[in-house]
Amino acid sequence: MQILYIANLRLPTEKAYGIQVAKMCEAFASSVKVELVAPYRKNKIKDDFFDYYSIKRNFKFKTIWAPDFYLPGKLDKVAFGIKNFISALLLCFYALMHRSDIIYTRDEWSAYFLSFFKKNIIFEAHKFSSNRKIFYKKFKHANLKIVVISNGLKRDFVSFGFQENNLL
Repeated sequence: MQILYIANLRLPTEKAYGIQVAKMCEAFASSVKVELVAPYRKNKIKDDFFDYYSIKRNFKFKTIWAPDFYLPGKLDKVAFGIKNFISALLLCFYALMHRSDIIYTRDEWSAYFLSFFKKNIIFEAHKFSSNRKIFYKKFKHANLKIVVISNGLKRDFVSFGFQENNLL
Protein backbone atom coordinates (compact mmCIF):
# COMPACT_ATOMS: atom_id res chain seq x y z
CA MET A 1 0.00 0.00 0.00
CA GLN A 2 1.19 3.53 -0.77
CA ILE A 3 0.11 6.83 0.76
CA LEU A 4 0.70 10.12 -1.00
CA TYR A 5 0.59 12.89 1.61
CA ILE A 6 -0.08 16.28 0.00
CA ALA A 7 1.06 19.21 2.13
CA ASN A 8 0.31 22.60 0.61
CA LEU A 9 2.66 24.14 3.16
CA ARG A 10 6.19 25.47 3.56
CA LEU A 11 8.34 22.61 4.83
CA PRO A 12 10.37 22.47 6.93
CA THR A 13 8.87 25.15 9.15
CA GLU A 14 9.22 26.35 12.71
CA LYS A 15 5.44 26.15 13.08
CA ALA A 16 3.64 23.29 14.83
CA TYR A 17 2.02 21.96 11.66
CA GLY A 18 5.44 20.99 10.33
CA ILE A 19 6.27 18.57 13.11
CA GLN A 20 2.71 17.17 12.96
CA VAL A 21 3.00 16.44 9.22
CA ALA A 22 6.52 15.01 9.59
CA LYS A 23 5.55 12.75 12.50
CA MET A 24 2.38 11.56 10.73
CA CYS A 25 4.41 10.55 7.68
CA GLU A 26 7.01 8.84 9.86
CA ALA A 27 4.26 6.90 11.66
CA PHE A 28 2.47 5.95 8.43
CA ALA A 29 5.77 4.80 6.95
CA SER A 30 6.28 2.28 9.73
CA SER A 31 3.53 0.23 8.03
CA VAL A 32 3.22 1.39 4.41
CA LYS A 33 5.13 3.19 1.67
CA VAL A 34 4.77 6.99 2.02
CA GLU A 35 5.62 9.97 -0.14
CA LEU A 36 5.22 13.50 1.19
CA VAL A 37 4.99 16.19 -1.47
CA ALA A 38 4.95 19.95 -0.87
CA PRO A 39 5.32 23.05 -3.05
CA TYR A 40 8.64 24.87 -3.28
CA ARG A 41 8.73 27.87 -0.94
CA LYS A 42 11.61 30.20 -0.11
CA ASN A 43 12.75 29.10 3.29
CA LYS A 44 15.12 30.53 5.86
CA ILE A 45 15.48 26.99 7.26
CA LYS A 46 18.28 25.37 5.29
CA ASP A 47 18.43 22.13 7.27
CA ASP A 48 17.55 18.84 5.68
CA PHE A 49 13.86 18.02 6.25
CA PHE A 50 14.53 14.76 8.14
CA ASP A 51 17.35 16.24 10.25
CA TYR A 52 15.32 19.33 11.13
CA TYR A 53 12.52 17.22 12.63
CA SER A 54 14.81 14.44 13.95
CA ILE A 55 12.73 11.77 12.22
CA LYS A 56 13.54 8.51 10.46
CA ARG A 57 14.24 8.57 6.76
CA ASN A 58 11.58 5.94 6.19
CA PHE A 59 9.58 7.88 3.60
CA LYS A 60 10.20 10.04 0.56
CA PHE A 61 9.99 13.84 0.79
CA LYS A 62 9.69 15.82 -2.43
CA THR A 63 9.09 19.45 -3.30
CA ILE A 64 7.58 20.42 -6.62
CA TRP A 65 7.94 23.73 -8.40
CA ALA A 66 5.28 26.27 -7.54
CA PRO A 67 5.24 30.05 -7.85
CA ASP A 68 6.54 31.79 -4.75
CA PHE A 69 6.13 35.53 -4.60
CA TYR A 70 5.35 38.18 -2.04
CA LEU A 71 3.60 41.51 -2.29
CA PRO A 72 4.11 44.48 0.01
CA GLY A 73 1.85 45.18 2.99
CA LYS A 74 -1.73 44.03 2.99
CA LEU A 75 -1.41 42.76 -0.58
CA ASP A 76 0.63 39.87 0.77
CA LYS A 77 -2.62 38.19 1.89
CA VAL A 78 -3.70 38.27 -1.76
CA ALA A 79 -0.36 36.80 -2.83
CA PHE A 80 -0.70 34.06 -0.20
CA GLY A 81 -4.19 33.14 -1.48
CA ILE A 82 -3.05 33.03 -5.11
CA LYS A 83 0.05 30.93 -4.28
CA ASN A 84 -2.04 28.55 -2.18
CA PHE A 85 -4.59 28.06 -4.98
CA ILE A 86 -1.99 27.54 -7.72
CA SER A 87 0.10 25.24 -5.52
CA ALA A 88 -2.98 23.11 -4.78
CA LEU A 89 -3.59 22.71 -8.51
CA LEU A 90 0.03 21.72 -9.15
CA LEU A 91 0.00 19.26 -6.25
CA CYS A 92 -3.20 17.75 -7.65
CA PHE A 93 -1.62 17.30 -11.08
CA TYR A 94 1.27 15.56 -9.35
CA ALA A 95 -1.16 13.29 -7.49
CA LEU A 96 -3.04 12.46 -10.69
CA MET A 97 0.20 11.44 -12.41
CA HIS A 98 1.41 9.19 -9.58
CA ARG A 99 -0.20 5.99 -8.37
CA SER A 100 -1.12 5.77 -4.73
CA ASP A 101 -3.66 3.81 -2.78
CA ILE A 102 -4.51 6.72 -0.50
CA ILE A 103 -4.13 10.46 -0.96
CA TYR A 104 -3.97 12.15 2.43
CA THR A 105 -4.10 15.91 2.91
CA ARG A 106 -5.02 18.63 5.33
CA ASP A 107 -5.38 21.13 2.47
CA GLU A 108 -8.99 21.91 1.50
CA TRP A 109 -8.16 23.10 -2.02
CA SER A 110 -6.18 19.96 -2.83
CA ALA A 111 -8.92 17.68 -1.47
CA TYR A 112 -11.55 19.68 -3.35
CA PHE A 113 -9.79 19.50 -6.73
CA LEU A 114 -8.87 15.83 -6.37
CA SER A 115 -12.40 14.87 -5.33
CA PHE A 116 -13.51 15.40 -8.95
CA PHE A 117 -11.14 12.65 -10.12
CA LYS A 118 -10.30 10.37 -7.21
CA LYS A 119 -12.20 8.44 -4.55
CA ASN A 120 -9.24 7.49 -2.35
CA ILE A 121 -8.87 10.85 -0.55
CA ILE A 122 -8.64 11.35 3.18
CA PHE A 123 -8.97 14.91 4.45
CA GLU A 124 -7.58 15.82 7.87
CA ALA A 125 -9.75 18.59 9.33
CA HIS A 126 -8.31 20.99 11.87
CA LYS A 127 -11.20 23.44 11.91
CA PHE A 128 -14.80 23.84 10.78
CA SER A 129 -15.94 27.13 9.31
CA SER A 130 -19.22 28.15 7.74
CA ASN A 131 -17.07 30.07 5.22
CA ARG A 132 -15.82 26.69 3.94
CA LYS A 133 -19.21 25.18 3.09
CA ILE A 134 -18.35 24.89 -0.61
CA PHE A 135 -15.57 22.46 0.35
CA TYR A 136 -17.69 20.51 2.82
CA LYS A 137 -20.57 20.09 0.39
CA LYS A 138 -18.20 18.64 -2.22
CA PHE A 139 -16.49 16.43 0.36
CA LYS A 140 -19.86 15.07 1.50
CA HIS A 141 -21.06 14.52 -2.08
CA ALA A 142 -17.78 12.77 -3.00
CA ASN A 143 -18.04 10.61 0.14
CA LEU A 144 -14.57 11.65 1.32
CA LYS A 145 -13.17 10.17 4.49
CA ILE A 146 -12.47 12.83 7.11
CA VAL A 147 -10.03 12.66 10.02
CA VAL A 148 -11.01 15.20 12.68
CA ILE A 149 -8.75 16.27 15.54
CA SER A 150 -11.47 16.64 18.18
CA ASN A 151 -14.93 15.44 19.13
CA GLY A 152 -16.18 18.99 18.67
CA LEU A 153 -15.10 18.94 15.04
CA LYS A 154 -16.70 15.54 14.62
CA ARG A 155 -20.01 16.98 15.90
CA ASP A 156 -19.70 19.91 13.46
CA PHE A 157 -19.22 17.58 10.49
CA VAL A 158 -22.05 15.26 11.60
CA SER A 159 -24.33 18.31 12.02
CA PHE A 160 -23.41 19.31 8.47
CA GLY A 161 -24.64 15.92 7.24
CA PHE A 162 -21.53 13.73 7.09
CA GLN A 163 -22.01 10.06 7.89
CA GLU A 164 -20.30 9.10 11.14
CA ASN A 165 -18.70 6.09 9.44
CA ASN A 166 -16.79 8.54 7.19
CA LEU A 167 -15.33 10.37 10.21
CA LEU A 168 -12.46 9.31 12.42
